[in-house]
Amino acid sequence: MTLVIAHRGNSAAAPENTFASFDSAIAGGVTLLECDVQMTADGHIVVIHDPTLDRTSDRAGDVRSLTLAEIKTADVSYPKNFGAKFSPQRVATLGELLAHLKGRARVMLEIKKESSRPESDEFERRIAAEIVRSGIHVSADMGTDIALLSFATPVLERMAAILPDAPRGHLFYRDPEEVMFAAAEKVKASFVMPEKGHLSPGLLERAKQRGLRVATWVCDDAAEFNELDKLGLLGIGTNRPTEMLEAATLVGAGASGS
Repeated sequence: MTLVIAHRGNSAAAPENTFASFDSAIAGGVTLLECDVQMTADGHIVVIHDPTLDRTSDRAGDVRSLTLAEIKTADVSYPKNFGAKFSPQRVATLGELLAHLKGRARVMLEIKKESSRPESDEFERRIAAEIVRSGIHVSADMGTDIALLSFATPVLERMAAILPDAPRGHLFYRDPEEVMFAAAEKVKASFVMPEKGHLSPGLLERAKQRGLRVATWVCDDAAEFNELDKLGLLGIGTNRPTEMLEAATLVGAGASGS
């Protein structure tokens, strides 16, 4: 069965990229979690999607120009979406998150290009250091506890050099296939993740010929999820992971009983 990837955790039900969201996904039986990282002004790797606090917290500010101590004062319980239901939630460091999830879930770590610097690989090296320090299992096969994602080819090139054993998945929107496959080869990707609207049987076959698995994002509709599941994908990112897992399980049970 296609893997259900909890996009920023169970983010339709709890504030994205928070312990509440990740724990909610795990409680629902989903143990493959996607999250995002940026870097603070004082060099800490933090789990947040946007380069600013504005959208999901009770304060404004650019993560890259704030210290970790300043960022920790923000409540990222996403009040615009959830009110005070989950308050307070704090931005976790990558180290804190990996310690929290160790032995409970695997992680697909999206490295955001906004914190990467053309003149320095500090961001990427600090990510690798946190992964190694955490003691989680890193391997090139499906037994790994962590895989690395990015839309940015230079970021994944750096990670291939710094932490070569961690599988890399190149994210794409609807790039031309020749661009997608060239980038995947450049970063020695294990898999590619085009947006779901770009999928086709031909693309999947050409990826297979190149030794690449294919995953996709983001699907929150059960019927659509089950149609995508038929393509033999590695995984599907969703904001409603527990619902999609239940839908896929029901379909699988129905097929087994027919």
